[in-house]
Amino acid sequence: MKKRENHELLLDVARLLRKHGPDAFEDLATWLSSPRGADQLVEVLMSAADIERARGTVDSQYRKRSSPWRVALDDEEPEKIALLTLFFERLQAEAVLPRMIDVRRFVSDLALEPLAATSRKQAMPQLMRQLVALPTDELKVRLAEVTDASEGEAGLRGWSDVISGR
Repeated sequence: MKKRENHELLLDVARLLRKHGPDAFEDLATWLSSPRGADQLVEVLMSAADIERARGTVDSQYRKRSSPWRVALDDEEPEKIALLTLFFERLQAEAVLPRMIDVRRFVSDLALEPLAATSRKQAMPQLMRQLVALPTDELKVRLAEVTDASEGEAGLRGWSDVISGR
């Protein structure tokens, strides 16, 4: 399996943080660090793969979710891929930058090229193409500053902490 697909799978697991909470994640990490936990995880993953192959329904979610801006990302930058993917998903769900004026303000604050788009939907891919060019360290800081429309000040800071292991 390619590194990028492995990172996508881990990103999918990280998305479960909201559902299960940080304590459950810490407990799982502790359990997985034991030889028994790691062995059981391998067993479950292999069984699930075998079942899917037997059903003949293996259809990579990675390929379905591929976006033009992702093509520009280097497989050797898993943290950047994770940060941008989570941000893009939150952007699509209007959890961050819910209005076009918010998107334009964000672009201006980052001193990016002004967007030619007239709608928020058109602006999203243009914004993402510009964010891909930023260094990972700057992305972590800037995306953590974005206020999540549904969570107030916590915003993407929590996701940034999950990805960077803080």
